[in-house]
Amino acid sequence: MRLLARRGHRSTSSVSGYTILEISVSAALLGVMSVGSIAFFRGTMDSMHETVSVAQEANARGAGLDLLQRDLQRTDPEHLRIDTSDPEGDILELQVIIGMDTGGPIWGAHVPGCKIDGGKKPGWSMRYQVDDGEFVRVFLDEAGRETEYEEVLVRGLAVDGSRKSLSITRPDPTNAPMLLSIEAQAATKEGTAYKSTELSTSVRIGGTGSEVMRVEELGTKLPTRT
Repeated sequence: MRLLARRGHRSTSSVSGYTILEISVSAALLGVMSVGSIAFFRGTMDSMHETVSVAQEANARGAGLDLLQRDLQRTDPEHLRIDTSDPEGDILELQVIIGMDTGGPIWGAHVPGCKIDGGKKPGWSMRYQVDDGEFVRVFLDEAGRETEYEEVLVRGLAVDGSRKSLSITRPDPTNAPMLLSIEAQAATKEGTAYKSTELSTSVRIGGTGSEVMRVEELGTKLPTRT
């Protein structure tokens, strides 16, 4: 009986020792796997966040240009002025039709965020311009003064010194209806380099009606900057 008891005790002790060792090894492996999983998860999330950010920036650039196109389609050459004197980017000022009366079209601006009369402001105008690397739409009153209403349409416009961030030209000034070529250059930082996205649009104004003739998006690289 004593011999059996001793043998049983030895067997139990051996099993217990093996179980503790197994648990220790498993815990160590689990810790290594957990650290690796966390690092992989963080890397995946960072990559997804970067992809989403780039997509959001691209959508914002497209939305800003779409807004300019829409306003150009609702104006005519008599209510449009282009100023090319700013080295950062060309300036475009215009009015659109906001209503009709017995005398004909009412020219002015639709002001987002203004609840009075549905945001329709007779005599007001809109000015598209580049200001400190941002493409903005500023609303001007009847006297041409800047108002409190302003929208930032595109952030991070590229400035490389060789060209304007926003360029508006008339390929043929004598052409009727008016044909405008609009190019915007926006930059996205990737590490120490800047990736430039060029948005090019041609809009015909006047004649039988305004229409967007062509919309192109090209990807190029700017010189590395720090």
